[in-house]
Amino acid sequence: MANARWPATPLYTLSINSAELAKAIAGDGVLNVRLKLRGGGKHEGPESFELSDACLQDGTPVPPDAFNV
Repeated sequence: MANARWPATPLYTLSINSAELAKAIAGDGVLNVRLKLRGGGKHEGPESFELSDACLQDGTPVPPDAFNV
């Protein structure tokens, strides 16, 4: 983010567990990741996030064990 209030601290860290996925997103590749809330109630904040699903820019689904947040 180009915002002075947000220094270079990552919001999330993504670890790639698959050599094939690493090759697919190397350079200009795009990995679209969807997160879902885990824990917490409707009127409370979320306890944390977990991976919902992911796909490459061409729509190819990525298995959940290929990476983790």
